[in-house]
Amino acid sequence: MPVEYAARSTNDDTGEHAASRCVILLGASNLTMGFPQILNWLETHVSPPIDLFVAFGHGRSYGIDSRVAIRRLPGITKCGIWDALPASKDTESRPLGLLTDIGNDLLYSQTPERITGWVEECLLRMFDRNAEVIVTSLPLESVGRLSPWKFFLAGNLLFPGNQLTWPILWERAIELEERIVDLCKRFDCNCVMPERSWYGIDPIHIRCSARSRAWDYVLNYWQTTSERPQNIVLTRGDSLKLLRLRPERRWIFGRLQETVQPTLQNSRLRISVY
Repeated sequence: MPVEYAARSTNDDTGEHAASRCVILLGASNLTMGFPQILNWLETHVSPPIDLFVAFGHGRSYGIDSRVAIRRLPGITKCGIWDALPASKDTESRPLGLLTDIGNDLLYSQTPERITGWVEECLLRMFDRNAEVIVTSLPLESVGRLSPWKFFLAGNLLFPGNQLTWPILWERAIELEERIVDLCKRFDCNCVMPERSWYGIDPIHIRCSARSRAWDYVLNYWQTTSERPQNIVLTRGDSLKLLRLRPERRWIFGRLQETVQPTLQNSRLRISVY
């Protein structure tokens, strides 16, 4: 049964989603490409209605503006998702949170200390809402297979202008991994290590054939969900529609575009993108 979406009404004061389960997804390219698989997982493990808040996008940074081709997005810590999230933590069902693609900012020459500060800021805001949080660590087993020349080629293709040498990046990746693991211990949240088998020639993006398996593995760390008998499978058209969702704010060719959120909704689900 494909997911069918309805256009949002601007007069959303009916209270229809008052008892929605809040889900918060933060990340960059892997979250963007795996979003259809993640949505399938949510549809089959979380009782509706689901109120989904997402901050993602290719090349997305946690703390600074990021530009890919003609498009620019604000850093995750600075985007509108935090003002849109429900403020109260006294809800019947705990919000679910996911932070992934944390190593992305290393290729923007950001230090492990600064990146950890951004992640900690996100965790504090989620835990203030009593969220149950999963954090994916860096794919060090996959990245560690890179030779210096492959790193140079991949780094400049994916992040033009990257100035880091391979030894410096590897040293920072190890330090960031240690900081993230310690942070997860301090916040008592699940830290999930990516498996090497999820990656192919591209060492940082989960290959298409492994996405369902990878995200099933990661999201099953949420303890307050259960398998539901209904199995909703997205069609190819649904997946393409999801990938075209407009965020609340972005810049195209330097011109600001703003989109009222949520951008998609039906009786089971509404999606707000930031």
